[in-house]
Amino acid sequence: MMAVIETGGKQYEVIPGSIIEVEKLTAKEGEEIILDKVLMVDEDGKTHFGRPWVEGARVVAEVLGQDKADKIVVYKFKRRKGYHRKYGHRQLITRIKIKEIQLEGISKPKPEKASKPKPEKASKPKPEKTSKPKPEKTSKPKPEKTSKPKPEKTSSSKRIP
Repeated sequence: MMAVIETGGKQYEVIPGSIIEVEKLTAKEGEEIILDKVLMVDEDGKTHFGRPWVEGARVVAEVLGQDKADKIVVYKFKRRKGYHRKYGHRQLITRIKIKEIQLEGISKPKPEKASKPKPEKASKPKPEKTSKPKPEKTSKPKPEKTSKPKPEKTSSSKRIP
């Protein structure tokens, strides 16, 4: 059995017995916690997807400890300006062990209800629109295009490079 859970804004794929590191949870070491934001459960080939979470599914886990993650070094630099900043950050994490994945009350999707035909509303007869007859288009004679005579080229008008 496998599940996809959401905690701390991240998604994790878990199986019973797996150990994962998640964002800090407010639970003491050795305490049992229940994660109910289950996005997907795969049970012997049958896959259940949630909208957004699978109803009746939950993951039971045990807190192994609270810790800090590895340091992330942040280095800011602007060339030719003499600007250098270096600092680090260690995120708080909770290490948990998945005990079991519970799947209760999974029901088959309900068929959509057949909708009854709605009675038609009595519509008022619409008055017919009377349109004015469109005048026929008469084509106006187009003026003939006259071209201007081009001046003849003379030797004096030529450019010499």
